[in-house]
Parts: sequence; structure tokens; C-alpha cells
Amino acid sequence: MRDKDGNLLGFKSSQWRLFTVVLVIGLSLVAFRVLRDQLISDTAALYVGLPVLFALAISLSAKAETTVGATMKGLAIALFLSAPVFMEGFICILFASPILFIVAALVAWLADRARKHVNARSKVQLSTIVTLLIAASLEGTPYQLYEFSDRYKVSYARIVNKTPEQIKENISTLQLSGDNRPLFLRLFPFPVSVSGQGLQPGAEHKVDYVYKKWFVANEHKGTTVFRVDESTDTSVRFVIPSDTSYLSHYMTWKSSKVAWSPVSDSATRITWSLEFTRDLDPAWYFGPLQTYAAWLSAKVLVSHAAS
Repeated sequence: MRDKDGNLLGFKSSQWRLFTVVLVIGLSLVAFRVLRDQLISDTAALYVGLPVLFALAISLSAKAETTVGATMKGLAIALFLSAPVFMEGFICILFASPILFIVAALVAWLADRARKHVNARSKVQLSTIVTLLIAASLEGTPYQLYEFSDRYKVSYARIVNKTPEQIKENISTLQLSGDNRPLFLRLFPFPVSVSGQGLQPGAEHKVDYVYKKWFVANEHKGTTVFRVDESTDTSVRFVIPSDTSYLSHYMTWKSSKVAWSPVSDSATRITWSLEFTRDLDPAWYFGPLQTYAAWLSAKVLVSHAAS
């Protein structure tokens, strides 16, 4: 099987390592497709479990001094290929990549330590961390060990130089502008149009989106419908009966409520609250990200209501 130089089947060890990396990437993409077909691609099995297995597989083939580097390169290639192969969008890849790289890098680093320092302590460290990560990867699946709350509510309040009547009129005919958006929200596509007016119960306001998954190609359109559920002289509550926007794959809007109260003859306090459920796991990663994005959205809505 080996030639006179010790090469297996005539191939050098470096060529075998490259073959192994490519094989692992291919198997990872297949595993991703299986997770997606089994309807658990939004769980920690994908965002924690897959990078753990990926890092372990790479660490068994790469040189000791290049374990982490090989893992990072291989994962980057896999993420790049996942977009056109599995129709993933750049937002999904962008927000998933930190947790994928962090988990994979941690496992690769521990595997590297265990291989360089062959002792009981390093092996225990590796096995303990991997066991904990595998347990964490079950979140969102039927085999999860603990279920975290997926319901969130955020609010933003601000005092503006408008009367309550002006605020109510602005909300009734609310139009959105992409100017002065926070940097974090600029990562997301902005609505192309807003239609509807009125604050009487049953009135609907529609927000239309055009989302290009690959920056300039693979265009998808969607609409979020906000229906007035409750309306008083000092507040309005919207429910979301329909949402076909790109965000519906990651989170589900439940309600949007805005309240206003005078603090002086020419100043009014506006409070905008948003409720949603998180549709991605793990909670410790996607929960804070989605909460922050929702809080910034409430801040932008208050700004528009005051303009």
C-alpha cells in the first residue's frame, strides 16, 4: 500500500490531509442538508453540534501546529459553499458565523493541546468540553435537556417636542426612512414601501420588503401586516396576522404597541414596545442578538413617530 518513500497509495501525507479536509467539508454540507430536511436546521444541532464534529474531524487529520488554522479555513470554505448550494442568505451566514467559528476554534484548540501535551488533564479537558457542547447542541430538538423561554419583549421610551395629537397623527400615517439607521440595523434589508393608514381597530398597515439573498441576486419579496387590535386616545396596539418577510425565518412578531403621554404643553413621552418569539437556537446566542435588534427597531420607530 505504501511506496518506498512511505506514501500511502502514492500520495504524500499533505495530499491526504487536503483530501480529508475536502471530505470533511463535503460531509458537513451533507449533514447540514440532512438537518434542514429533518426540520431541525434552526436548532443548536446545527449551530453547536455541527462545528463540534467538524473541528474534531479536522483535528484528526491536520498537523499539530495547524489544527486551529485548518479548522478555520475549512469552516470558512464550508460557509461560503453553503450559500449557493443550500440557498442560504448572507444575513443567516453572517449572524451564524461567529458561533460556528467560536465553537469550532475552541474544540480544535483543545484537541491540539491534547495531542501536543499527552496527559490525563488535557484529555479530560477535551472530553468534558466536547460533552458539554454536545449536550448544548440538543437545544431545540426533541431531545433537549432544558427548554429556554423563547418569548421576548423590548421597549424604548423618549420625550419629544410634539403634542399628543401630532404624535397620534404621525403614527396613523407612519412612513419609514432608511436615513440615520443604527449600524447594526443596516445589515438588514430596509422596507421598500409602507402602505395603509388609520388607527381604528381592524385597520391594516403593510410593510413590503425585497431581500436579495446573495447581495445582488436570488431576490425574495415579502410583506409584514400590522393590524390595529386596540386603540385608545393614548395608545395603539398592533398584532401581526401575516408575515412573509425574510425575518419570519428567524423570529415571529407577536405584537407592537405604542403609547404616548404629555409631560408638558409641548412635550410628549413616547414608548414603543415589541413582542416576539425567537425561532433560532441556542438561546444564549440568538436571544441577545434578536433582543438588541428589536430594541433598536423600537428606537427607530419612536424616532419616526416623532419626526
